[in-house]
Amino acid sequence: MKKYDYYKQYTFLNPKMPYNAFWWSNSTTDYHTHCDFYEMFLTVQEGCVHIFNDSKTDLPSHTLCVIPANQYHAIEHKHPDQKPIIFTLAFTKSFLERYIDAFSPSFTEMLNGVDCVYLNVD
Repeated sequence: MKKYDYYKQYTFLNPKMPYNAFWWSNSTTDYHTHCDFYEMFLTVQEGCVHIFNDSKTDLPSHTLCVIPANQYHAIEHKHPDQKPIIFTLAFTKSFLERYIDAFSPSFTEMLNGVDCVYLNVD
């Protein structure tokens, strides 16, 4: 799979802002990384598939996925004629440390040393 660096290739995250939020509903994403920010996305429908470390994981609706910086991943729908719909929040490590840790220090501890975290928020 060809790997892309979204920080260099795309403009989803404005380097002057510590976070960005957006809806994603394209047919798939490239296998990509975010070199200096985290991504958190929430699936809002059944059928989303997360490709991570060259393996595929079916994600039920209402799955929150947290991906630390420098991890490659992609999102697709298991039915080629449908599009995955997710809500994404991307944020820098400094934003995480300054704002998210203030409310939940265990959140950062959970991310230390892991590649990806899946949480069911149903």
